Amino acid sequence: MPALNAKYSINDKQNLRLSFSKTYTLPQAKEIIPIAYYDVTTNVYGNEYLNPSDNYNFDLKWEMFPKSGEVISVAAFGKYIQNAIARTTYSTSAPNDMTYFNISNWGYILGARIRIQKRYLLLE
Repeated sequence: MPALNAKYSINDKQNLRLSFSKTYTLPQAKEIIPIAYYDVTTNVYGNEYLNPSDNYNFDLKWEMFPKSGEVISVAAFGKYIQNAIARTTYSTSAPNDMTYFNISNWGYILGARIRIQKRYLLLE
């Protein structure tokens, strides 16, 4: 699938990274084969009409390397999903029957992460 990764070096110790990509989430066999899977508390049925999800991903990261073996980074990331897949109950006579559906036309996920790493070298 298409992907773009770019790195800009601000100076010797700092970088900016930008990534975009497109991926798919394909249904697993148990999600798409129209047979029942019996669990302790639920009965789960596959849905043969389930469509794959299209995922558009992005990531923007600033990283700094103060000393050798040290990293400090801050990143923002997100994902835009078309045809999101989820397991949910559906209307049958049994209250615990579940199946998989494309639950929405779109959805998104946003987040951030901070990484601080220091490598210690112990000499004996």
